[in-house]
Amino acid sequence: MSVSGDADRAYLVSEDRVTVLCTRTHDVIGTIRTGQPSCVVESPDGKYLYIADYSGTITRTAVASTIVSGTEQLALQRRGSMQWFSPELQQYAPALA
Repeated sequence: MSVSGDADRAYLVSEDRVTVLCTRTHDVIGTIRTGQPSCVVESPDGKYLYIADYSGTITRTAVASTIVSGTEQLALQRRGSMQWFSPELQQYAPALA
């Protein structure tokens, strides 16, 4: 689980999705379907959500859209020459809800 910088949203990681909850009402305000997410972190400016999965892929999606219409795959670490690193992701250990 991760909480947004403004503490308005909580991001819950489960087997195949990230659920976005309103921290004030506890309502589900969005669901992001992704394959086997391990952890999630919001960018420092609050505009993007970065979702890492167990295969080594990091997906970026806009926070403003509660129903995700598209995502951007940022990195493949498995056997690839390109690697992407974010210090924010190092703070969080993978967790399943």
